[in-house]
Amino acid sequence: MHRRTFAAALAGLPFVSVAQGFPIQPIRIYGGFGAGSSSDNVMRMMAPVMQQILGQPVVIDNISGAGGNIASAAVARAKPDGYTILSATNSMLGTNPHLFPGSGVKLDTFTPIAPVANIGLVVAAVAALIAIGVALYTNWDEIKARLIDTWDRIKSKATEIWDAIKNFFAETWASIKAKIEEVWGMIATWLSEKWNWIKTTADTAWQAIKDFIQTPIQTVADWLQSTWESVANIIGDIWDGIK
Repeated sequence: MHRRTFAAALAGLPFVSVAQGFPIQPIRIYGGFGAGSSSDNVMRMMAPVMQQILGQPVVIDNISGAGGNIASAAVARAKPDGYTILSATNSMLGTNPHLFPGSGVKLDTFTPIAPVANIGLVVAAVAALIAIGVALYTNWDEIKARLIDTWDRIKSKATEIWDAIKNFFAETWASIKAKIEEVWGMIATWLSEKWNWIKTTADTAWQAIKDFIQTPIQTVADWLQSTWESVANIIGDIWDGIK
């Protein structure tokens, strides 16, 4: 794959101006790609030669973006006096007008001056990556078998670990359950023993309370009965005297 770089000026360049002392001011070359690009390098190698032949400074101005359309549009808007030149690639003059018809830049907008360079484009890759790709392709069956074996061993180990975890929790739960039952039995025994003591103590206290209350009541009852008998006898005697 190749990419050609051309030098082109705005259409209507007055070639007769050479006889009129052209050039009399610096020449500016616009590039459509960033500094360090292939077209930029070509123009920077050509600029000193042009400057020596023409006797005027030659300035390289890169306006990257939109596949070179921004630089093309800048030259298209410039005065057609030969002091503004476009460093154009075949894509800028041959492809972009069809891909971006709204840009207003067409092939006949410019006057071709000369082809400058034919730059080759190659597909390159890191040697290590290529070696890895070749190794993967040629040894894929072995690699796949190893991957399957590794996956099986991982699954087996994971199953073993999971079974160990389940057994651990099962044994732990059985131990915890036995301990809970033991503690609950101790609590139940303690409550049973204490309940009997509480019940006996309560019965004894209640009997003491009843005995304590019953003695004064019985005394009052006996007094009332004795007093009633005395009153009854007195009333009887009075009644007998009246009769």
